[in-house]
Amino acid sequence: KIKKQIEFYFCDSNLPKDRFLLSKTKETPEGWVSLELIASFKKMRELGATTSKLAVAAAASDFLEVDQEVTRVRRTTPLPETDVTIPRSLHAKEFPGDTGIEQLESFFSGYGTVLSVRLLKADKKANADSDTAPISAFIEFSSKEEAEAICQKEISFANAKLEMVSKEEYLKQNPSASSENEKAKDG
Repeated sequence: KIKKQIEFYFCDSNLPKDRFLLSKTKETPEGWVSLELIASFKKMRELGATTSKLAVAAAASDFLEVDQEVTRVRRTTPLPETDVTIPRSLHAKEFPGDTGIEQLESFFSGYGTVLSVRLLKADKKANADSDTAPISAFIEFSSKEEAEAICQKEISFANAKLEMVSKEEYLKQNPSASSENEKAKDG
């Protein structure tokens, strides 16, 4: 779980959208980030990640490396110039308000290879009871074709038919939605 989480932090899906971590990678020309900093993240603390456990996890990664002093981590490949996640992502809504990222990863894994899930926070103004109000999510798959095929299916979650569109279509329909990435809960 620690390896999966540290890879998520530095992956193409997350790092370009994570202003804080992206700024940390830019503090050194080589893109190094302190393992101590990564260990301080809430999710890592919940997983019991120490700097030594993080170093082992990063060293086992296909796209991360640890420095010789075993104190810092970085990507081995540059970030893509453009957002490669949009074409291979879809927007789905009508999930119960208490649905978690892990539930959605598990659910959508039955339909394709899930790379990431971003839960969008419920609109508190529109929904007085935002804990139970339906929520939506961006689900990123391994390819555009996979996401498109899933959008064509009629899928229900917790007895509710999901409304799904490509992320590209969603962003066209909701021009202000690009700011929703800042409000998204990642995993």
